[in-house]
Amino acid sequence: MGQRAKTGLRGTSVRIRRPREVSMRSRRLAFLFYCLLPACALLVLPACDDEDTPRSRLSITRIAGSNDSQVLGAAPLQSDVRDAGPDQELFTSDDSVVEDELLITIENDPTSLLMPADPTGAFGSVVVTGYEVVFHADGEHIDTLTGALHLVVPSGSQAIASIVVVTADAKRQPPLITLAQVGGELVGSATITVWGYETTSEDRISTTATVQIHFADWS
Repeated sequence: MGQRAKTGLRGTSVRIRRPREVSMRSRRLAFLFYCLLPACALLVLPACDDEDTPRSRLSITRIAGSNDSQVLGAAPLQSDVRDAGPDQELFTSDDSVVEDELLITIENDPTSLLMPADPTGAFGSVVVTGYEVVFHADGEHIDTLTGALHLVVPSGSQAIASIVVVTADAKRQPPLITLAQVGGELVGSATITVWGYETTSEDRISTTATVQIHFADWS
């Protein structure tokens, strides 16, 4: 409590505050300020979360063979440069060349902390429109493959796309046709890039993954 000091006028007094009392009040105000600061920030941040900023992050989380039985990772894709056909004998009239397809799982994670993931909503969904496969194979050249896709990946969810990674035409040209004619093998990798756009901002979004490929006559 403060002390009262007498003055020359009867019936009046002056209240004198002690320095400690003023200090305690300042500390309480500072404590209240820091407690209210996070709440104020939450009110201000939504205005800063621009709709033109992409709220999506794509990633390829799984790559598997066309029958989904072989999950690729440690084990490479075995690309057969020649198929023996129904008679299961090479160099006969029913030999053929088969394209290699993969199943890729594409995941869409929201980047905004203020944007809850809603798999049923269009806000923040990504439309995947195309892909590219670039080969790296021990100094040999295999043409880059570009293909079209149409796959909607909702925010906070995932979708599976089937893509061709090695075409039949590529297997009819060197260096792959050489493996079918004289034997041998070629070990390399394929870098797969998928791209599309975010439905809200219409900004371009892409992601990349790499899979190992082992070319040979596996028949």
